[in-house]
Amino acid sequence: DGGAMGPGQSAAQLAGVVRQLCASSDGVAAPAGGIGALQDPVYIALLDVGLVVPRWPASSDPRLVLASKLARSVLLAWADTLCAELPLKQRLECNFWLWRLRGSNSESKASPRPAA
Repeated sequence: DGGAMGPGQSAAQLAGVVRQLCASSDGVAAPAGGIGALQDPVYIALLDVGLVVPRWPASSDPRLVLASKLARSVLLAWADTLCAELPLKQRLECNFWLWRLRGSNSESKASPRPAA
């Protein structure tokens, strides 16, 4: 369904994933197959640039966590500008989708999105 998204919805989806990760105190669970099975391009990119790192806590399954408080600040600032820099119509679309995502995210726990 990603191919049918407009620029506003795409920006909202990306910002939503980043905000969800930044809001989590213990990161997000890795896929069932572990870090190597990760297929979400957002998380792969964040791992690649070192903003997210794997953590293997003794008491739970592997998790993806933010590398530092600076990484959290940078990602949140970037997510905030995604919609703000769009033309008006696309900015409104982005804000609408972010509003919808907030509602659905409050009902579910943060976890990497399944591969499309």
